[in-house]
Amino acid sequence: MENNSKIGNVGIAVFLVIFIGILAFLESPQMLEKEDISASFPVVASETDTPVSDETEEEKVISSHIPILESRLVDRTEVDGYIVETFQEYEVYKNENGEVLESVATENFDYIRYKK
Repeated sequence: MENNSKIGNVGIAVFLVIFIGILAFLESPQMLEKEDISASFPVVASETDTPVSDETEEEKVISSHIPILESRLVDRTEVDGYIVETFQEYEVYKNENGEVLESVATENFDYIRYKK
C-alpha cells in the first residue's frame, strides 16, 4: 500500500512541474510581446464612419496598381580593361491600357562587367 502512495505522489509532483512550466512559458517576455488576440480580429466599420484621405485621384489610382520592376541602364564606364554597366531599378506604374502613370527610381543598383 505504501508503494502505491509513493507512485501517486510522484505523479502529482510531475504534473505540478509540467503545469508550472506551462505557466512560466505563457508569462515569458516573448509571449507578453505578442499582440492581444482579441485586438487582432477585424472590426466592421459602421456606416457613419467616413474615411479621411488627403490623396488625390491620381495618387489613389497609382496606389491601387502593383508596380512592375524594371532595370534601366544609367551609366557605362571602362575600368581596368572592363566595361562596367550600371543599372538602376525602377518601379513603373501602368494603367489598364499599358500607359505609364509614374516611374519611381529605387535605391537598388546592379553592375555588369564585360571583358573588353
